[in-house]
Amino acid sequence: MAAKKIDTSIQDGVNLISLPNVSEKDMKELLEMSTKQWLLLPEKIHAFDLGKVTNFDPGSLSQILSFLKSLKKVEKNHFSFNVSPLLMSFLKEKGLTSTFNIKSSFDDGLNALSGGKKKQVDAKLLKPFIDGASNAFQVQVGINLKGESPYSKAHMYEEGDAIAGQVNVNLPNFKGEICLCFSEASFIGTYGALLGEEISKIDEESADAASELLNMIYGHAKTILNRDFGMVLEPAIPKAILNPKPVKSANPVIVIPFNSDHGKLRIEIVIH
Repeated sequence: MAAKKIDTSIQDGVNLISLPNVSEKDMKELLEMSTKQWLLLPEKIHAFDLGKVTNFDPGSLSQILSFLKSLKKVEKNHFSFNVSPLLMSFLKEKGLTSTFNIKSSFDDGLNALSGGKKKQVDAKLLKPFIDGASNAFQVQVGINLKGESPYSKAHMYEEGDAIAGQVNVNLPNFKGEICLCFSEASFIGTYGALLGEEISKIDEESADAASELLNMIYGHAKTILNRDFGMVLEPAIPKAILNPKPVKSANPVIVIPFNSDHGKLRIEIVIH
């Protein structure tokens, strides 16, 4: 069991739980310990990513059902997503589809429980940043990014962010910040692909790669926004921030999330 691990992260104020294959009997003890820790978290919503799960052994299933009951008692919510057809059949057979509150995606689950707080944003203005990120990562890093639906939230950064590149823009027609955020694993993998060097931790020297990538993305977006939308964005120098902490924003923070072979990353934009 020592090799097993349950990956969790805080995303948009949600405790995101990526369950491993819990059909093995030795998972019950790990789940028992983990669920006790999850109950102590301040987050009001817990989301289960079941993409790696095909079925549950009786002990693991009992532990998860007990956790879901405990959530209800303390007036917290949950949902599950990434449910394979095989697992769906298993849950239907057990009569547990409603118990697991299955949704089509993370966004769908969060929308359902937060009253649609994930706002739709103007895709025309975000597309230059999406294209800039896709181009920079494909050409410079050799990584294909998979974009997810943009949304807005009330704070910058997330728990679990290990590094971010940030550029501050202070112009008459655009005042705000643009950030490129990575988890530790995502950045280390990206850094290795970018420079062909393996690192085991992020330091000030390797951190420069985050600001360099953001500089490429911002440069692409600036060119398109100035040319096609009449904006007058000027060159700006990004900086790298190690271990940024969530900060409440007075204005909505627009998030453009991506998935890559090395993990999740995202662009955050806040306009003052």
